[in-house]
Amino acid sequence: MTSVARLAIGMTDTETDIRPLLRALLRELTEKDVHVQCFLAHAAFTGFQELRSWSGAVPRHLDSWLMSPRHCRDSFLKGIRGVDVAMVVGRYRSLSRAWSEVRSRDGSLTRQQFPKPASTIHDPPVCDCGEIRHRGCVCKTLSGGPLEPLSEWLDLTRLVVMDASRLDLGTCIRLPKNARGIFLVNLTGKSAARAAVEVEALWGVPLLGGTGPAGIRSQFPRHGGVPGAMMTYWDERRFLALVDQSRSRPLPLDPETVEDFGGRITVAVARDEAFRCYFAETLDALERRGARLVDFSPLHDEAIPRGVDCVYLGCGNCTPYAAALAQNHCIKESLRAHVRRGGRVYAEGSGAAYLCRWMEIKPGCMIPGVGLLPACGRRMPRFGDPSALALHLRRATWLGPAGTEVRGYRNWEWWFEPESLSAGLVSEPGFEYDVIGDSTVLGSLLHLDFAAQEHLLSAFFRSAHPRTHSFMSR
Repeated sequence: MTSVARLAIGMTDTETDIRPLLRALLRELTEKDVHVQCFLAHAAFTGFQELRSWSGAVPRHLDSWLMSPRHCRDSFLKGIRGVDVAMVVGRYRSLSRAWSEVRSRDGSLTRQQFPKPASTIHDPPVCDCGEIRHRGCVCKTLSGGPLEPLSEWLDLTRLVVMDASRLDLGTCIRLPKNARGIFLVNLTGKSAARAAVEVEALWGVPLLGGTGPAGIRSQFPRHGGVPGAMMTYWDERRFLALVDQSRSRPLPLDPETVEDFGGRITVAVARDEAFRCYFAETLDALERRGARLVDFSPLHDEAIPRGVDCVYLGCGNCTPYAAALAQNHCIKESLRAHVRRGGRVYAEGSGAAYLCRWMEIKPGCMIPGVGLLPACGRRMPRFGDPSALALHLRRATWLGPAGTEVRGYRNWEWWFEPESLSAGLVSEPGFEYDVIGDSTVLGSLLHLDFAAQEHLLSAFFRSAHPRTHSFMSR
């Protein structure tokens, strides 16, 4: 059993920006020496990298689309050791009613129709054929998991974040089942007390806190708020009461999972200003299996570490550093020599673009890459949120044989323009070049959480047979 307080905090729509509220809430808790571990409810890098600076802990990931309930609980328990509060951040399913009588500010009632919300990346993963968790095709509606399953599996106290303007919609907004409190964003100090009364009257739950519009800071603390803090409204007493109630509910544990020893391998992980997006649980899982992780910098180092079996380049923001990456010829030659010796390489996102022959960081601006992938990695000037995809390899690679399923979130910031039609490794039409490479070098536009996919994690520990890389420049 565990006595760590467990909270789910999320939105019910796609428009609300939860980050200002999270920053304010984490600030309030850290000032009271409360150690908070944040979990993102999707195994994707979606702009919440600031959580580390706000809470002091590297955010971890849970995902009901990728993980089974047991795997989710196991990963959760490994991440909450030594913390006071575990906070799972994501989105709930949209619960707006189709028809509702809405009471406006002047007291009049009007009947409004609200169309069924379109599928978003946070809706339940349902295939076009109607089957949940369909594993045989790629669907635009395949979109990762919402907060509700995680709340059930981990017995989380559910808290909702919404824009203060949605109070005007009144009863047309239904809260997730068993919601225990609400936070409001874009809440002005003058309307905070009135909003607290309206929230409790409409939904029967307390208003726990709120933040004002961008650039507005609280001048008048309420319910324990700190002068100058970002919280316009902060009911500390009721929030801490919910925390204590959550802590008192023990989380039943599954029988402890015994992880197999994979073998003694060395994995070189690229970590510097340009490459810094990695799943903490993936790196932890590699070490628990017996891998030795060593860091190197494609920006500053002249060579990768010696005795490396596999090189791992994650995503990040390489655009400001593209010129420096291109000019570091020593590290590029070291990577090519590693592959000639039979070493393996995995890269995703901007890391994969760096391995291409060319990187186009903006229209018309071409930067020479490492040359291990026969393609040009092009950065899109505009791109949307990551999308959940289940793809299958069409031929054998070091990650697995032909037909191996890879599940992850597609990074729309980059796309590959291949020089060779044979470079594509994906079977599904329209996604052939989302993973490119050969049997030893792989570049992926999907962010893969290997810890959530046992068959992919174990591939790191399979022995590789030395061979000449077919794509290298001669």
